[in-house]
Amino acid sequence: MDIDILSLPSPLEVNLTFGKYKSDNLKLSRRCPSWAEEAFKAYVAYTSQTQKRDIHHYKASAFFTRLALFADQSNCHCFAELSVEIVNDFIENVSYGSHKHQIHQLAELRKLILWLVALELIPASIFKEVYLSGKMDLWFNEIMSRFGVMTAINDLMDFDEKSLNRLEVPVWAVEAINQYAIHCDRRLSKIFCSPLQCVIKAAACIRCMVRHYKILSFYEIKPSYLAELGLCLRPLQKYYDFFSHFIAFLAKQGFITEYMPEAFLRVKQSMFLFPEQNDWSDFPSGKVGPEELFQLQGQVNRLLKELGYSKKSQNQIMSGVSRHCLFLQEHGLTFSFEGALKWCHKLSPDTSGKYKTGLYLCHKLLCQEPILPDIMLEERYCQLRCKPKKFPSWSENWCQRYLKQRRQDGISESTVRQDITSLHYFTDYLNQRRVNSFNSLTIELLHDFDRDCNPGAARYKADVNRIIRSFLLFLAENGVVRYNLILTLPSYSVSKIRPVKTLTDVQLQELYRFCSDVSGECQTRDALAFKLALNLGLRAVDIVNLRFKSIDVKKKILRFRQRKTGRIVELPLPQTVLNALYEYLSTKRKEHNNDQVMLRSIAPHCRLKSAETFRSRVKALNCDHFTLHQLRKTFASLLLKAGVNFQLIADALGHANSQTLHVYLSTEPEQLRSCCFPFTGFELNSEEVMI
Repeated sequence: MDIDILSLPSPLEVNLTFGKYKSDNLKLSRRCPSWAEEAFKAYVAYTSQTQKRDIHHYKASAFFTRLALFADQSNCHCFAELSVEIVNDFIENVSYGSHKHQIHQLAELRKLILWLVALELIPASIFKEVYLSGKMDLWFNEIMSRFGVMTAINDLMDFDEKSLNRLEVPVWAVEAINQYAIHCDRRLSKIFCSPLQCVIKAAACIRCMVRHYKILSFYEIKPSYLAELGLCLRPLQKYYDFFSHFIAFLAKQGFITEYMPEAFLRVKQSMFLFPEQNDWSDFPSGKVGPEELFQLQGQVNRLLKELGYSKKSQNQIMSGVSRHCLFLQEHGLTFSFEGALKWCHKLSPDTSGKYKTGLYLCHKLLCQEPILPDIMLEERYCQLRCKPKKFPSWSENWCQRYLKQRRQDGISESTVRQDITSLHYFTDYLNQRRVNSFNSLTIELLHDFDRDCNPGAARYKADVNRIIRSFLLFLAENGVVRYNLILTLPSYSVSKIRPVKTLTDVQLQELYRFCSDVSGECQTRDALAFKLALNLGLRAVDIVNLRFKSIDVKKKILRFRQRKTGRIVELPLPQTVLNALYEYLSTKRKEHNNDQVMLRSIAPHCRLKSAETFRSRVKALNCDHFTLHQLRKTFASLLLKAGVNFQLIADALGHANSQTLHVYLSTEPEQLRSCCFPFTGFELNSEEVMI
C-alpha cells in the first residue's frame, strides 16, 4: 500500500484565513444570515476537500446554515457572541430525525464547532465545556498548558481526521509513513481499523511533533520530546497506544535510535533525563557515543545470564543501560565510567545499584578486560559504591585538611576511614546542637559530647575520643581552638582481658533447632557455617574463604591455612559436618565453576564478601548476646569441659601455644575452683565470727 502523500492538499493551520478556502463560484443558501456568509463559504470549501461524497458535503453546508439561523434567532448576530448556552440549546431543540441521523449530525456539529475554534472565530472554552470531559479534558488541559490552546485544537482535528485530504506530511517523513503503510498492510493490528487509518494516525503523529517542537528531521527528535509527548498522551489510552506502536516501528526501521521508545513509555522521565539542568560542561567525557554503548546490550545480557542474574534483574539492569543512552543523547554527551557514576548518584538509591552494574559491565567490555564474579563483586564494593557522605559545609574545609595531613603522615587507608567515621559522628552531633563553626566549641559542649557519645562498646568510645582529641590538636595548631579543649575528652582504658561469653544451653538448643529445620539455599549454607564454627572452631573469615581443595572426604580431614595467623591447621571432619556439607553442595548450592565452598545466593554467584550474612542470621535467632565468634569460644569451652589437653585445644584453634587459652578458663567453674589458693591455717572459731 503505497500512498502519494506529497500530492495531497495543504492542511488547516492555526493562522488559517477565509481566503484559503474561499470560492466565488459557491452558491450561498438563501436562509444563511449575512454575518455568517464569509464563514459559510470557507466551511463549504473546506468540507468539499475533506469529505469524499457530495451528499456529505451538502449535509455539512446545510447543518452550518441551521446553526447560524438558530444563533440569529437567539439574538446572536456574530460568532463572537456565540455562547455555551446557545450551543447546548441548539443540541437539545433541533430536530434530527432518526437516531442514526442524530448521531451523524451531532458528529458534524462537533466538527463544525472545532473548526470555528481553529479559525479563532469563537473561543476555545465553548468547545471545551460542551464536548470535553473526563480523560479527554485532562489531555486537552495538559496540551494547552504546555503548548497553547490552538495547538491543542489542531491536535484534536488531526486525531479526529478520517481521511488524508487535510493532512500534510513533511518531505522527510514521507518514506517512513509509506513503509509504515506497507507494514500495517501485512500485519493488521487489532487496535486499529485498517492500514489506511494507521497511515492517517501516523501522519497525525508526525504533524504533532512538528507542531510542538518545530523539528525538521527525525535526527532532531530528543528523548525529552518523546517523554513530554508520552506524558501528555497518557490520559488517552487509544492515542497513546498508537503513538507507542508508531514510535516502536520508527526505531525498528532505523529512523530513530533503538532505545528512543524507552523515553516515550516511561511516566517519570525526568528521573534519568534531567532536562532542567542545561549545564553539563563538567561532565566527564569518553570516546563512545550512546549508539555504540547501546550496541553492547547483547553482550551485557549474555554476561548477566552467565553470572546467574534472574530475568527480573536482567531487565532492570538493561533498562539502566538504555536510560543512560537516552541521557547521553539528550545532552549530546559521550560515555565514560566516571560520568556514569555521576549520573547514577543523581538517581534514586533503589534503582542506581542495578544501573551501576550494567554500566560497569559496559565499561569492562569497552576496556576488553575479563569479567569474573569475584572481580565484579570487589568492584561493586570498591568503585561502584554510592557517593560518600559529605561533611557539613561549615566543617568540610578543616576535616579534609586534617585527613590530607593524616595521609601525608603515612597513615593507612583503613585508619583514615576510621577517622572519617568518627569525624562524621562528631560533626553530626554538633549540627544537632546547632553549632556552625569550630570556633564555637566550648568545654561544656565537649563534656556533653563525651556524655552522649555511645557508638557501641567501650573500646569504640575510646577510639572516637582518641580521634577527636587528635583532630582538636590539629585545630589548635592552626589557631582555630584553644589547646585546653584537648584535655576535655577523657582517655578510656579498656581492659584487654575480659570474661569470655559462651553459648548457654538454651542458646545451643535454639541453634540445633535451626540447623535441623533449614530450608532453602541461604539457610542450608548458614547452618553449614554454624556447624563448622561449633564443631571445628573455625573463625568466620576462614569459613567464608573455605575452598574445595581443603576438604579431603576420603580421609575425613579439613586442612587449611588460617587467614589471621597464617598457620596450617588440620582437623578431623565430624559426620554431622560432612552431612551438612553434602546437603548444601548436592541439593542447594548452584552449580558454578568456583573453588569457593560458600557462595552468594544471589547474582553474582561468587564468594561471600564478609561474614555479615551469618551475623544477620544470628540476629534472626533471637538469642541475646550471641555472636558468631562465640561459637568458636564455645567449641574451646566444650573441649575444656571434656578434659582435653590444653595443647590439643590450642592446636585445634590454631594458636601458637597454650598460653593464649587462659581466657577460656573463666567459662569452666571447676577449673576456676582448682586455681584458688587453699586457705589452710586461717581457721576462725564461731565466737570470733559472731563478734
